[in-house]
Amino acid sequence: MKALERSNLDYLGRWPVEPAAARAAHRLVPVTPADHLHLIHGRDQHVLVSVVVSNEHATLFLLTIPPGGWSEIEGHDGEEALALLEGTLVIRTFAPGEENDLEKTSQLSLTVHRGEKAYIPKGVKHSYKNFGEDVVRAYVAVAPRM
Repeated sequence: MKALERSNLDYLGRWPVEPAAARAAHRLVPVTPADHLHLIHGRDQHVLVSVVVSNEHATLFLLTIPPGGWSEIEGHDGEEALALLEGTLVIRTFAPGEENDLEKTSQLSLTVHRGEKAYIPKGVKHSYKNFGEDVVRAYVAVAPRM
């Protein structure tokens, strides 16, 4: 694993290499699990985000949520796609202005099972929940940026 000298967040947009340098070298960059950039995401509720690649065009990460865990409510400046590898995941969305009222009936949820995919449009506020007894692992891509 690469030694990190600055905050892991400083590497978003340039992981695992500087994009311009990789393009100039015109080479492929292998990325193994040991090369992932691990971030604990969330202020009050934590999930593991393991960044595979992040540049100005997209960020791809492996999301890990333990049994009974959930992510905080967030939205992104880019489109989001998810492919569930393990477990069962509930994605809950929130209408604008309803993020603080968890009892609103206008909230929608989608249950995603192993092998299924989901798409979240730009700006849609959402939260991931793992109500199951198994760890949830999913590849998530956000483009153009997180």
